[in-house]
Amino acid sequence: MKIGLNRIREFSDMSLKALLIEVMAHLEEEYGWVFTEEEYNNTPDRIIAMLEEWDGKHNYDKFTAFPNSFDNQNLVILKDIHYTAVCSHHLMPFSGTVSIAYLPKDKVIGASKLARLVDKYAYQAQIQERMTEEIAEELERVLAPEGIMVYVEGSHSCMTARGVNQANSIFVSSAIRGAFRTNPELKAEALKLIKG
Repeated sequence: MKIGLNRIREFSDMSLKALLIEVMAHLEEEYGWVFTEEEYNNTPDRIIAMLEEWDGKHNYDKFTAFPNSFDNQNLVILKDIHYTAVCSHHLMPFSGTVSIAYLPKDKVIGASKLARLVDKYAYQAQIQERMTEEIAEELERVLAPEGIMVYVEGSHSCMTARGVNQANSIFVSSAIRGAFRTNPELKAEALKLIKG
């Protein structure tokens, strides 16, 4: 994000709000889009409020793990965590679900922290493959479990509302680590529970 802001500052002393008004005016002049006076006055503020809300989500860094005091050696799965992101290639939204499976070793993590972990990497300019890997890497760093599987499904408006216009397409990505990679039965069990 800082690279983009530095580029803007090289060419302009405009505030973000003024820059957004300029973009709206450009869309109106070049592409025939029509904005009302209310939209010129308030849409930039709404966009800034959304960006500030998203910034609070992806800056979360309080992933506390707990000792696996009851020696849980069974699968832990939180599935269908909803996310929304903005494709960094087209600046269009994509959304879907993330399912996380891990096989505990010495630590476990609360379910709400898994949802916050998804938010941390989703609510920004992103690509699904990178987000999938970042979630797995963070989980590996915090928990050091026996294995991790991150399974992500997404509907990308850069593909459903433009270009090939495939409205029903779902993009799937996964990150598979440790025991899920080396033990096919464990991987199959996790996938069955995630998809079932």
